[in-house]
Amino acid sequence: MDQLMSEINKLTDNNQKVIGVEKDERKTFELYLKDDEMGNAAGTCNVGNCYNYGIRVERDLFKAFFYYQKSAELGDAAGTCNFGYCYELGISVETNIRKAHMYYQKAAKMGDTFALGRWGMLKE
Repeated sequence: MDQLMSEINKLTDNNQKVIGVEKDERKTFELYLKDDEMGNAAGTCNVGNCYNYGIRVERDLFKAFFYYQKSAELGDAAGTCNFGYCYELGISVETNIRKAHMYYQKAAKMGDTFALGRWGMLKE
């Protein structure tokens, strides 16, 4: 089942990247929601990204925070990093550098290079 969800998420991402094919951001968002409903952590993170950047939905930082938290709890490196970023910048939550550092460290250990950079900056 995890393999199936991973493949669905890849196909959803590819919906945004195919050259010569018109992007359908609404369909992509719907597929990310289905990923989330199936428990796919990467899909959950992508729903958060859609809300964070207002991609085919009205921008809603509270919903972005919610989906990043859920993705982090499901063990997604990017979601964990984004959750830490919310704490670092105070996005829909009170700024908490200690928590940001903790989530960056966790995401970095999962292989997220952006988190590794942010973690290193906060350590200094």
